[in-house]
Amino acid sequence: MASAKHRSVWAVRRRLAITAAVLIGAGLAMVLWAAVWGVHGCDQSQATCDRMDRDFVINAIGLGLIALGVVVAVAAAMTERDARRHRQP
Repeated sequence: MASAKHRSVWAVRRRLAITAAVLIGAGLAMVLWAAVWGVHGCDQSQATCDRMDRDFVINAIGLGLIALGVVVAVAAAMTERDARRHRQP
């Protein structure tokens, strides 16, 4: 039977992995939205340039979410590595 500490570490790893997946998924959705439906050029009108600026911000936030998701995924992997290192034989 697993100890309470092992179950706790497993729960933390699981939450970190789920959080990483959600962050990366949301970031990919935002980047794909900007790629498919975003404005891809400015026709010298202020409205189009404003939409292009908005789409740039959406894309930047999406890339930031992906990067944050990768950081959380690395934290989950490090938690797994530490749990294996300290596991009793």
